[in-house]
Amino acid sequence: MKLVPLSSIIKTYFSSKVSAGETAELVNVKIPKPYVGFIYKIANSWYPNTFLKFIIDGELVEVLKMRRDITNPLEYEPPIVVKHSIKVIVVNNSSEDHYFEFWVDGVGAEEEARVL
Repeated sequence: MKLVPLSSIIKTYFSSKVSAGETAELVNVKIPKPYVGFIYKIANSWYPNTFLKFIIDGELVEVLKMRRDITNPLEYEPPIVVKHSIKVIVVNNSSEDHYFEFWVDGVGAEEEARVL
């Protein structure tokens, strides 16, 4: 199985301004074939009265309600397996516009064809 940095197959850093009272998609990336992703770390910005929905392959993995710096990321052991897509939705319930950031780190593994 050939392993490559996740950043070599998908974009891994995202940022966007989200207006007060709005919900917005911050991340929406597809894992290209023939790869499967393994997410080891994430980091994100956060503000009072906001949260982020971390979604893998259409399933909600976690609701992020605190800041995670890139120097002290949230780590997953074992890693989160992603076969199809990574999505992050920002809900900004505050009365101010905010600039949100999200970073993901891991590896991609090339799926090998199997002969039965």
